[in-house]
Amino acid sequence: MSNELFTLEASADLGGPDWLKAFRDSAAKVAAGTPAPSPELEGWRYSRVEEVSTAGHQPVSGAGASGVPSAVSRYLSELGDLAGHVISVDGQIVEIFLSDEVPDGVTVGLAESAESMRVGESEPTDAFAAWNAALSTAPLVISVPRGADIAAPIAVFNHVTQPSSAVFPRLLVTSGENSSVAILEVFSSEDIRSLVVPVTEFSATRASRINHTVVQDLGPQMQQIAFTGAEVEQEATWRSAIAALGGDYARQRVDARLVGRGATGTVAAAYLGSADQMIDLRTFQEHVAQDTTSELYFKGALADRSNSVYTGMARIHSNARGSSADQANRVIKLSEDAWAESVPNLEIHNNDVRCAHASAVGPVDRDQRFYLESRGVPTRAAERLIVDGFFDDALSHFPVPEVVTLVSSRVDELLNREVAHLEGRT
Repeated sequence: MSNELFTLEASADLGGPDWLKAFRDSAAKVAAGTPAPSPELEGWRYSRVEEVSTAGHQPVSGAGASGVPSAVSRYLSELGDLAGHVISVDGQIVEIFLSDEVPDGVTVGLAESAESMRVGESEPTDAFAAWNAALSTAPLVISVPRGADIAAPIAVFNHVTQPSSAVFPRLLVTSGENSSVAILEVFSSEDIRSLVVPVTEFSATRASRINHTVVQDLGPQMQQIAFTGAEVEQEATWRSAIAALGGDYARQRVDARLVGRGATGTVAAAYLGSADQMIDLRTFQEHVAQDTTSELYFKGALADRSNSVYTGMARIHSNARGSSADQANRVIKLSEDAWAESVPNLEIHNNDVRCAHASAVGPVDRDQRFYLESRGVPTRAAERLIVDGFFDDALSHFPVPEVVTLVSSRVDELLNREVAHLEGRT
C-alpha cells in the first residue's frame, strides 16, 4: 500500500455535517503520517498487503447509490425474521429498517458526533484503519439501552458495485448495562476488483451481552482489509464469529480488550480457500482485568493454490490474575499446492492463570477416509463428508444461530465446486 492512493484532498471532498468534516480532516492528517503496512512487520507477516499498493483503488463517495442489490435481497430472504437491517451500497446507506418489536430506546442511524465515531480512547491500529476514519462516508451507530433484550439479530449489509473503488464501512455498537443484542455483518460484491476497508467497534458495558457474526462473501477478485475491535467491561460477554468465504486477498483482524473483572471475549472462524485466494486472520486478546476469559476456535480448509495465515496473541497483563486464554487453529489441506501458516502466541505476566494454544495443518485424516471407503463411500465423497463434519463443528461455535444455515449452504456450494473440479482432473 502507498499512502498517495488515499489523500487529504479525497477526505476533504466528502460531504456531511461540519463535525464529521472536522473529524475526517483530523483523521486524514493522522493517516497521512502513518507508515504503510509491510510484511516485514510482525502483524503483517506472510501477508499479501503489498499487492494493494498496485491495485489503483480510488475512494468513492457512494453518491447516487440506490435500491437493494439482488445479492442482499437473497440474504434477506434466507435469514428470515430480523430485528432490523441496514443496507449500504458503495459506502452509502440506502435503507434502514427496525421491527416494531425492537425495545424502546434502541437506535440505528448515522453517527451524530465525533465522540460516537470510536470506542473510548481507541486509536487506529494501522494506516488502513486510519484511512477508514478519514474516508468513511456514512458511519453507522447502533445503540442498545440499559436492560434491553433484542431477541433477533440486526443485520448490516455492505455491498460493493463499483470496480476499482475503495469503500470504507464504519460501524460502532454500544450495549447498555445488562442488555443483549446480536449483530450480523455481511460483506458482498459484484464480480469486480475493488477494495473494502471496514472498521467495526463494540463497547460492551457491565453485564451486557453482544453476539456478533461476520459473513465475508465477496467476489473472487475483491480485496478486503478489515478490523473488528471490542472493549468488554465487568461481567460482560462479547462473542464474535467469522465466515470467510470469498475475496482474492481477504484480511480480518480482531482485537478484544477485556478491561473489567469477569469479562469474556470469544472468537470463532470458519474459512474456505480456493483458486489463488488468501485468507488472512489476525487476533489480539488483551486480558487487562482479573478473572477474564478469551477463547479462539478457528477451522479452515484450503483447495487449489489457496493459502491462509493465522497469527494470534493472547496477552495476560500483570494485574489479570485468574484469567483464562485458549487459542486453536486447525486447517485441512485439500490440495498439495495449498499452504497455511498458523502461529498462535502467548504473552503472560501473571503466574496465576490458565493458558493454552493449539495449531494443526495437514491433509484429510487418512484413518477417517479409510473408515468411510471401507464401507463403500467413494474417496471424493468421503473427503467431502469429513470436511462437512469439520466445518459443522466450527459452526457450532457461531453465536448468531440465524446465520449458521446460510453459511453452511455457502460452504456446501464451494465444496461442491471443488469436488467437481477434482473429479474433472482424475
